[in-house]
Amino acid sequence: MFLPQALSAGISAALQIMLLWQPGAEDAAAHEAVRHALARCGAGGLLDDVTALATGLLRVATVSEAVHGHVYEQLARDLL
Repeated sequence: MFLPQALSAGISAALQIMLLWQPGAEDAAAHEAVRHALARCGAGGLLDDVTALATGLLRVATVSEAVHGHVYEQLARDLL
C-alpha cells in the first residue's frame, strides 16, 4: 500500500542527511543512510533526483547566506 506521508518522510529524511552530513563529502555512511531512508519508503529509484535536489538547495542556501548573512546574524543575536 502506497502512503504519501511515508514517501514524504523518507525523502525529507534523505534530504536532511545530505544537507547536514558534510555536503560534498564522499562518506560511505552518509550514502548508506540516504539509500536506507529512501528504500524504507519505496523511493530507492529517486536517489539521483533527491541528490540533485539537495545540491540545488545547498546552492540556494549558500547564495542566501552570502547575500543576507549579516541579517541572519543580527536576528540570531536579537532572538538569543
